[in-house]
Amino acid sequence: MNKIKIGIVGYGNIGRGVEQSIKRNDDMELAAVFTRRDPATVSIQTESAAVKHFDEMASMKDEIDVMILCGGSATDLIEQTPMVTKYFNCIDSFDTHARIPEHFANVDKVAKEEKSLTMRYSPGYGDLDISANRDILNVLDAHRKIGVTVTNTGIMIPRKSVVALIGITNEKIEKVKRTCENCSNRFNCEYRRKADGCGGKTIYTR
Repeated sequence: MNKIKIGIVGYGNIGRGVEQSIKRNDDMELAAVFTRRDPATVSIQTESAAVKHFDEMASMKDEIDVMILCGGSATDLIEQTPMVTKYFNCIDSFDTHARIPEHFANVDKVAKEEKSLTMRYSPGYGDLDISANRDILNVLDAHRKIGVTVTNTGIMIPRKSVVALIGITNEKIEKVKRTCENCSNRFNCEYRRKADGCGGKTIYTR
């Protein structure tokens, strides 16, 4: 089983508590702890994890799946979370209630600048069978929450309802107008054989 690799920023009481929680979950492992102190002075409980200075964080962007920020809301997280979001998927515990909208807006802005969305891919496209609608809606508890159901053939009710999978990537993706020439299905396209087109929907390329 591939474990979720976790990083911890800040090793005070919250950081130590997060480390103990990771130890109790078999699907996670601590990859590194990042500190503003001298790493040589920080002793952690996980022998396999590294202790690194905060400034070394970006060098591990391909080795950590989720970064958990364990600093204080008053001064640490308001600066650190937007900074760390440039490189990692982040969880923080910001709890200065009056500043939550401001904090969210700052983090959201950075995330949108640094990451791109892939094209939408829905059940029924390519080799993703339409029956996947049922599995996805079950996980989302969609019938109870928003009243959407699925027929035996995979059709969603109400009609026109759509399930879509959208990826978030650190790679920059350029939006390109779809044409017959850049379509991967151009040699087997039913519309093209009829000298027609599929509507020229937008596609995405790296």
